[in-house]
Amino acid sequence: MNKHIFRSIVYVIFAVVNIVITIVGSIYFGLIGASMGYVVTILCANGISMNWYYSKKMGLEIKRYWGETSKMLVPFAISTIPLILIQNNVSVNSISRFIVFGLIYSCIYIAIYLKFIMNGAEKRILMGFVKR
Repeated sequence: MNKHIFRSIVYVIFAVVNIVITIVGSIYFGLIGASMGYVVTILCANGISMNWYYSKKMGLEIKRYWGETSKMLVPFAISTIPLILIQNNVSVNSISRFIVFGLIYSCIYIAIYLKFIMNGAEKRILMGFVKR
Protein backbone atom coordinates (compact mmCIF):
# COMPACT_ATOMS: atom_id res chain seq x y z
CA MET A 1 0.00 0.00 0.00
CA ASN A 2 1.22 3.48 -0.83
CA LYS A 3 2.48 5.29 2.28
CA HIS A 4 0.21 8.26 1.71
CA ILE A 5 -2.86 6.10 1.12
CA PHE A 6 -2.66 4.57 4.60
CA ARG A 7 -2.34 8.02 6.17
CA SER A 8 -5.29 9.33 4.14
CA ILE A 9 -7.47 6.38 5.09
CA VAL A 10 -6.63 6.76 8.79
CA TYR A 11 -7.40 10.48 8.70
CA VAL A 12 -10.72 10.00 6.89
CA ILE A 13 -11.82 7.32 9.36
CA PHE A 14 -10.88 9.44 12.36
CA ALA A 15 -12.48 12.55 10.83
CA VAL A 16 -15.80 10.67 10.74
CA VAL A 17 -15.22 9.39 14.30
CA ASN A 18 -14.42 12.96 15.34
CA ILE A 19 -17.72 14.23 13.93
CA VAL A 20 -19.70 11.51 15.74
CA ILE A 21 -17.94 12.03 19.08
CA THR A 22 -18.24 15.81 18.75
CA ILE A 23 -21.99 15.66 18.10
CA VAL A 24 -22.72 13.15 20.86
CA GLY A 25 -20.28 14.81 23.27
CA SER A 26 -21.73 18.26 22.71
CA ILE A 27 -25.26 17.01 23.36
CA TYR A 28 -24.34 15.46 26.70
CA PHE A 29 -21.38 17.55 27.89
CA GLY A 30 -21.48 20.82 25.91
CA LEU A 31 -18.22 22.39 24.78
CA ILE A 32 -16.12 20.00 26.85
CA GLY A 33 -17.72 17.02 25.12
CA ALA A 34 -17.20 18.57 21.72
CA SER A 35 -13.52 19.24 22.39
CA MET A 36 -13.06 15.71 23.71
CA GLY A 37 -14.03 14.41 20.27
CA TYR A 38 -11.11 16.29 18.81
CA VAL A 39 -8.66 15.22 21.51
CA VAL A 40 -9.61 11.53 21.33
CA THR A 41 -9.37 11.35 17.55
CA ILE A 42 -6.08 13.24 17.36
CA LEU A 43 -4.56 10.96 19.99
CA CYS A 44 -5.84 7.85 18.22
CA ALA A 45 -5.03 8.95 14.66
CA ASN A 46 -1.68 10.66 15.18
CA GLY A 47 -0.62 9.33 18.54
CA ILE A 48 -1.39 5.65 18.06
CA SER A 49 -2.19 4.74 14.46
CA MET A 50 0.42 6.80 12.65
CA ASN A 51 3.17 6.12 15.19
CA TRP A 52 2.46 2.38 14.89
CA TYR A 53 2.63 2.66 11.09
CA TYR A 54 5.85 4.67 11.17
CA SER A 55 7.41 2.16 13.52
CA LYS A 56 6.22 -1.16 12.09
CA LYS A 57 5.80 -0.46 8.39
CA MET A 58 8.36 2.26 7.71
CA GLY A 59 10.99 1.13 10.21
CA LEU A 60 11.37 4.47 11.98
CA GLU A 61 12.59 4.47 15.58
CA ILE A 62 9.46 6.04 17.05
CA LYS A 63 10.27 5.13 20.67
CA ARG A 64 13.65 6.82 20.34
CA TYR A 65 12.03 9.83 18.66
CA TRP A 66 9.52 10.30 21.49
CA GLY A 67 12.26 9.71 24.06
CA GLU A 68 14.30 12.54 22.58
CA THR A 69 11.26 14.76 22.04
CA SER A 70 9.91 14.27 25.55
CA LYS A 71 13.12 15.72 26.98
CA MET A 72 11.85 19.11 25.85
CA LEU A 73 8.95 18.84 28.29
CA VAL A 74 11.33 19.34 31.22
CA PRO A 75 12.25 22.99 30.52
CA PHE A 76 8.64 23.68 29.53
CA ALA A 77 7.32 22.36 32.87
CA ILE A 78 10.05 24.00 34.95
CA SER A 79 9.41 27.32 33.20
CA THR A 80 5.63 27.17 33.21
CA ILE A 81 4.69 25.84 36.67
CA PRO A 82 6.35 28.58 38.77
CA LEU A 83 4.92 31.32 36.57
CA ILE A 84 1.43 29.85 36.85
CA LEU A 85 1.81 29.83 40.64
CA ILE A 86 3.06 33.43 40.63
CA GLN A 87 0.21 34.43 38.35
CA ASN A 88 -2.25 33.34 41.04
CA ASN A 89 -0.96 36.24 43.16
CA VAL A 90 0.14 38.72 40.51
CA SER A 91 -2.33 39.38 37.74
CA VAL A 92 -1.02 39.91 34.24
CA ASN A 93 -3.34 42.72 33.29
CA SER A 94 -1.09 45.01 31.28
CA ILE A 95 1.24 44.82 28.33
CA SER A 96 4.26 45.56 30.51
CA ARG A 97 3.49 42.69 32.92
CA PHE A 98 2.83 40.41 29.97
CA ILE A 99 6.22 41.28 28.51
CA VAL A 100 7.95 40.81 31.87
CA PHE A 101 6.33 37.39 32.35
CA GLY A 102 7.29 36.46 28.79
CA LEU A 103 10.90 37.49 29.33
CA ILE A 104 11.14 35.62 32.65
CA TYR A 105 9.65 32.51 31.04
CA SER A 106 12.02 32.75 28.06
CA CYS A 107 15.10 33.22 30.24
CA ILE A 108 14.24 30.25 32.45
CA TYR A 109 13.43 28.07 29.44
CA ILE A 110 16.57 29.01 27.52
CA ALA A 111 18.83 28.50 30.54
CA ILE A 112 17.43 25.04 31.25
CA TYR A 113 17.48 24.10 27.58
CA LEU A 114 21.09 25.17 27.15
CA LYS A 115 22.27 23.48 30.35
CA PHE A 116 20.41 20.16 30.21
CA ILE A 117 18.84 19.52 26.80
CA MET A 118 21.16 20.68 24.01
CA ASN A 119 23.92 18.34 22.98
CA GLY A 120 27.45 19.46 22.11
CA ALA A 121 26.85 19.74 18.37
CA GLU A 122 23.75 21.88 18.88
CA LYS A 123 25.63 24.14 21.30
CA ARG A 124 28.46 24.59 18.77
CA ILE A 125 25.99 25.55 16.04
CA LEU A 126 24.30 28.05 18.35
CA MET A 127 27.62 29.55 19.44
CA GLY A 128 28.57 29.92 15.76
CA PHE A 129 25.51 32.17 15.27
CA VAL A 130 26.14 34.08 18.50
CA LYS A 131 29.79 34.82 17.64
CA ARG A 132 28.86 36.40 14.29
